[in-house]
Amino acid sequence: MQAAPPTELRRALIIDDEEAIRDACSRVLTREGLEVHTAPNGEAGLELARQVRPDLVLLDLKMPKLAGMPVLDELNLLCPDAVKVVVTAYASVTTAMEAVRHGAYDFLAKPFTPDELRLAVNRGLEHLRLRQENQALARARDLARQACLDDAQQGIEAPLAAVRRDLAALADQAGLDAPGRSLLESCVQRLDQVLALLASLPERN
Repeated sequence: MQAAPPTELRRALIIDDEEAIRDACSRVLTREGLEVHTAPNGEAGLELARQVRPDLVLLDLKMPKLAGMPVLDELNLLCPDAVKVVVTAYASVTTAMEAVRHGAYDFLAKPFTPDELRLAVNRGLEHLRLRQENQALARARDLARQACLDDAQQGIEAPLAAVRRDLAALADQAGLDAPGRSLLESCVQRLDQVLALLASLPERN
């Protein structure tokens, strides 16, 4: 069963020196609801990637001047979250493994059918969606944890500060014997250390 088409607008970048491949892939991806950009070589593809920040890149490995692997490495820096699908007419297990090591999500051997392209694209975008959801959940969890820490810090800090003030006042009272004063001063010092620790905790943004 094929994956469901993406339901939100995503940006796709096709980098291939064959105009027929660019046009055919562009038609398929446009029908899938993607905003499609195309480039005839690696240099133009990297420039477009800087401008549009694609969610998906379809990259030919065999191109004149700047080959696909160096382009893939640069794309990992420019748009690290984008799904990269590499295509080549010179498919081999070695090439596929090398592409994966360089950050490719999937691999298509030319010639491929529209259905094969759609399946790879939808599978890649679903992977991207799940990864972004997990990142959002992790951020929400961290914010919730920090909020709990902040609330706990505020709830503890004020009572401890009040106790510290009371103990310090008792220690300053005249007529208190030396052992009692020493004990109160020791408690005040311990409370000072605890309050300093609470104050050093990172604040919520």
